[in-house]
Amino acid sequence: MSVILQFGVPGAVELAVLLVLFVVPLAVAYWVYRDASRHGVSYAPAWALGILALLFAGLLPGLLALAAYLYVRENSSERPDRPTV
Repeated sequence: MSVILQFGVPGAVELAVLLVLFVVPLAVAYWVYRDASRHGVSYAPAWALGILALLFAGLLPGLLALAAYLYVRENSSERPDRPTV
């Protein structure tokens, strides 16, 4: 009894870490999908799924993919929409 009280709820920290490890990549992928859809990117699901997969693979590849998305998004939104003559 005293061991349980000394360490708190068994598995609470592990469950919190697992929750963060699953919820954060899903939230980032959802944000990328919504943002890409708002910016008119026709392949928004591909960006979201790619970033989700890379975030599950590791933090560094996921952050690099997110940086690549933000770079491509900024460059594509700065292009003029007027026809060339």
